[in-house]
Amino acid sequence: MSGSFPSSSSQPEQGSSPRSSNNPKSPSTGHSVQTNINQDQPPLPPYTRTSVGEYSPTSAPASKMSSSNSTPPDLGSGSGSASGSGSSSINNEEEQLELARSTASRLGLPLQRPSLGSTPSTEPLIAPGDISPSTTPVNNPFSIHTNTNTQGQRLSVGGGGSANPFGGSSASSKSSISIPSPTAPKIRINDMPNSPPSEDVSQAPTPPAVPDSAAPSSTSSHGFSSPFSKPSALRSSINSIPASPTNKRASNGSTVSAAGGVLTASGVEVNQGKNNIAARRALRMKQAQSTDSKGANGRYSNYTQPNKNAALNRKAFQSTRLKGEIYKPWLEQRDPALRWARWITIGSIVLGFAIAAVICWDGYRSVPKLGKVCNLINEDFSSGSIDSSIFQHEVRLDGYGYGSFQWTTNDAKNSYVKDGVLYIVPTLTSDDIGVDAITNGYTVNLTADGTCTSTNVSNCVAVSNSSQLTVINPVKTARLITKNSHSIKYGKVEVKAKFPTGDWLWPRISMLPVNNTYGAWPRSGQINILNGKGNNASYDNRGVDYAQSDLHWGPTVDLDRQYLTWGYREQRRTYYSQKYHTFGLEWNDQFMWTYIDSRVSQVISYRFNKESFWSRGKFPTTYTNNTEVIKLINPWLASSENVAPFDQPFYLMIDLAVGSQDGWFPDGTGGKPWIDQSGSAMSDFWAAKSKWWDSSWTAKDATAEDRAFAIESVKMWEKC
Repeated sequence: MSGSFPSSSSQPEQGSSPRSSNNPKSPSTGHSVQTNINQDQPPLPPYTRTSVGEYSPTSAPASKMSSSNSTPPDLGSGSGSASGSGSSSINNEEEQLELARSTASRLGLPLQRPSLGSTPSTEPLIAPGDISPSTTPVNNPFSIHTNTNTQGQRLSVGGGGSANPFGGSSASSKSSISIPSPTAPKIRINDMPNSPPSEDVSQAPTPPAVPDSAAPSSTSSHGFSSPFSKPSALRSSINSIPASPTNKRASNGSTVSAAGGVLTASGVEVNQGKNNIAARRALRMKQAQSTDSKGANGRYSNYTQPNKNAALNRKAFQSTRLKGEIYKPWLEQRDPALRWARWITIGSIVLGFAIAAVICWDGYRSVPKLGKVCNLINEDFSSGSIDSSIFQHEVRLDGYGYGSFQWTTNDAKNSYVKDGVLYIVPTLTSDDIGVDAITNGYTVNLTADGTCTSTNVSNCVAVSNSSQLTVINPVKTARLITKNSHSIKYGKVEVKAKFPTGDWLWPRISMLPVNNTYGAWPRSGQINILNGKGNNASYDNRGVDYAQSDLHWGPTVDLDRQYLTWGYREQRRTYYSQKYHTFGLEWNDQFMWTYIDSRVSQVISYRFNKESFWSRGKFPTTYTNNTEVIKLINPWLASSENVAPFDQPFYLMIDLAVGSQDGWFPDGTGGKPWIDQSGSAMSDFWAAKSKWWDSSWTAKDATAEDRAFAIESVKMWEKC
């Protein structure tokens, strides 16, 4: 069509090089215009596209080159030129190439080197799909308009309305060239020049070279070639540069130089030397990341464990700014503050230990001394027998006021010395008198044979009657006292002993009044150095891991104030039945305390100078005995000291009780087979023999010594 450029029907033959394509003829003269590109011309940087309609990061805005009085500049490196009457023609090939480079430079955007912490990317600088021209014409802000040539033709760059972006528009009588607006390229800053890769460079694809046939060409109706009718000479020169014979081609299309560097798709050579920070960083990331850790979006996820360890165990960072030996002035002269800080720390530690030692010493010193004492008993049972000059056996059946179930004897089966240890062993009464005699038709009278040690006959007689549920005491044990040999008023006692093992066994070490100076129990008082239990540690109300001390005192049995003066200690890792412990008492007119193993490990501790026991007990003025109201009188009124009733001589008692009816074993706890106030407590205990004898006392091949209260030594001192 006259006045317009024909469409791109006259394209170079498939496979032909832009350098060898036929030259178009001038529309005015018909002569051909030669297009020769210098073969030695150096290529532009990679991804630089200088053809009109393509975006290049090195191009400048087209608005700066717009001119109304000039012909359209050769924006590409194509070989054609528009010649005609009154128009300027550029024939010099070098000038054409220089003009193309300068135009591309003006159309480009300046590049900025990103920081080393840029986001890694495996994408090319410009996606391959972004370099193809758009088939839909868009308004291009970078447009160049020219004056109408001598033949009435008007060359327009960009902003045309032709459907064919590289051809003339049939809608206009004047020829125009429409340059398509390119799609915005995808740029990854880490692939720009001089930017170190943060990932494996082998994963960055190389954009394919633009083929010759892809370049559009257009010839005007006058027969001359448009500047855009042939492929860009610069593009052709880039694609036609042969690879250096010293380089190798990487698997991803990158060029590996002989010097050990890698030319990435962005044209950046990454030196693989150890002093190149980018290369070291890329190597670390390659070790720390793997394709197995990619997510659904194709991006790397967190480090996998093997690669993570490899990345973390890397060489320490080497600064690129600090060169040579680093000056460390603090090594030449020590800071005095460091020396002072060291000695202050050491001094503080020493001072802390010293203060702790002083506190411990002061605490030990604050425990009042008993004063001078004289030894009365020092029995270690090395003689192999029980010394009768020290210990006497009590033989009784009454339970000693606690409602215990044992029959205390002087039988050698119940108390004997073996290997330097005194054993008090519980045995079954049925072994001596028979099973039937325990429950019915049998009478035990200790006064008849003269063995009873009590002056009260009722304490020495027992009768079995099945209809009345009365039984003979089912268990025999022993009770040793020093009443007739040794007693003390103020002094010290130590008994080294080990608990028995067995349910409802009750080991005791006590001090009892010799004369009952203030009346019957508990008026004259009682000092329990030890109260224990043979039940297992799992027993709900404490077992072999529990040791208690207490004092009994009060005007009547019902007003016993033992609950105001008691204490206990527990073993957290061992039991009192596993090894021997020393249970001691220190007592004078100023204080009284009991202890276990050491005098500073006290169980109970009282100072007598604070108040009297009558004031301490807060007793009422009257009490009711059945239906009679009785005025309560202070039984210790005759004593001028606050120590009463513990201001009189006491003797030592060691025994092993079985059961009780005074609450020492609470009802309904630990499978207790009797009730204290039932009236048939002893009969019920015997009926449950299989629960305590078979399941506890003799369980797991336990011997007689296992269920015995073992005493290793007994010592007593009197204040003198």
